[in-house]
Amino acid sequence: MIFTDDYNIADKYRLSDGEKVSTVEMMPARFTSLDNAKYGPVLDTPVKEAINKYFNFKLFTSNDPNYIFDNDLYVYHLDGVYQEFFCKKFYAYSKVALNPSLWKLFVDGVGQPKIYDVREKIDKFTSISDATCTYFTGISLSPTGDLISIRVYDSQYNLSELTDNDFLSRVNEIPLASIFSPICKGSIDVYPDSDLITYRLNFKYAKLFDDNYEGKGIIKYTPNMKDLSRTYLDLVSRDGGVQVLTGDQVEFIESKLVGESYFNLEYDVNPDGTVAEVYAYIHTVHEFKDLTTQ
Repeated sequence: MIFTDDYNIADKYRLSDGEKVSTVEMMPARFTSLDNAKYGPVLDTPVKEAINKYFNFKLFTSNDPNYIFDNDLYVYHLDGVYQEFFCKKFYAYSKVALNPSLWKLFVDGVGQPKIYDVREKIDKFTSISDATCTYFTGISLSPTGDLISIRVYDSQYNLSELTDNDFLSRVNEIPLASIFSPICKGSIDVYPDSDLITYRLNFKYAKLFDDNYEGKGIIKYTPNMKDLSRTYLDLVSRDGGVQVLTGDQVEFIESKLVGESYFNLEYDVNPDGTVAEVYAYIHTVHEFKDLTTQ
């Protein structure tokens, strides 16, 4: 067990060969060793300091809430061997990139000078919308605390500079088509040491409330994750649709969806726009509940 308890866990599979490449465990940062030594995971001092610099940075000219309870730590590992850490904390791009001095304050403050190297890529992919629609949602760090990528969310992405943007444009249609009733959000990872980009599709698996939950006048209702997953799989693969998963890929994902487990997708895309690899995240534990037994 990486953390002190199982809070949120997913298995990451490479769809080209069905190989499991990572287990991804998440815990709110305040319940990790970043905050208190009684919690996991076991981290070397340099990587702990690197992670905390990102979580603890505050831009004093900004009124962004950045509540501490919104900060989450994701640990990617295989059989307990750390592969990377994702630090989820939102920063409004318009606040940190307003002028060169603020940009320097941000990059120096989070302690990752390689972020300077991705500014041009971020501006390229987010040039359609206003800067106020763009957010940094987190950074990925290596086991030694070095920057792997920075994750960006925008309401829409400019893919026009890709030589072959047909496939990624179809992926991008999914969050765009549901912008007023979102079923999915798309984010992009950009890398300082590579021109590869990663497009992530995070589908919405909502919890609803109705009637008399815990005697408080409401009933907590959790939608059937399996039914939602099947609906989303049909959406991304049906004839005449966006067709960003093949029939074989859908069949593989369905084989991994046990009980109320659910999935999200990730596409590694080459600089010319062609797809390098597709990954599926199969979520097996959500907020302490083992979904495979539901």
